Amino acid sequence: MAKVFATCSLCRNFDPNRQTCGLTNKTVNPIDPNESMECEKNGQFIRDINVIPQSYNFFLEPEDVPLHWTFDDSRLPKDQNGVALFVHTKRGTERIIPVEGYTKPLIGCPLGGVDKIYTYQGQGELIYDLGAELAKAEAEKMGVPLQILEGEENSMGQKLEIRRHLAVQRNTEPNPWLNNGEAW
Repeated sequence: MAKVFATCSLCRNFDPNRQTCGLTNKTVNPIDPNESMECEKNGQFIRDINVIPQSYNFFLEPEDVPLHWTFDDSRLPKDQNGVALFVHTKRGTERIIPVEGYTKPLIGCPLGGVDKIYTYQGQGELIYDLGAELAKAEAEKMGVPLQILEGEENSMGQKLEIRRHLAVQRNTEPNPWLNNGEAW
């Protein structure tokens, strides 16, 4: 088995929304192994078992990453078609923790993973980014119960993320001026 080089992205103390270490409250580079070496030596590094190691956890600079390298999805749960179920988050690629109360089977995508709204990790990010109200509206659109944790109920979101989200929403709504959805 190959050695996995620790990075902040693999540590439970890392706050991916704020890009900070929960122990030092300092801003960190989540994929720089030099940042986490000291924590690993001091026993402060706590491995988040849901985060899937990426190429930067196996190949240190200046070592080249093999052209066809991919993360190991062999131990991930699979959908009915045998596609691995994972979610891309600010922390990295993670094993999904499905939201409680959603009973439909999840469908995986080999490149994009599962939509964030269906996972515990993704919902936390959506609440942080969009605020509790807008995240709840998105969850309702998708037919998913939103799990708002204590302390998240008053989240107002991040202004830039809210603007991005609303801009995408406007651009995906049908234009009544176009005939049958035709493009210009």
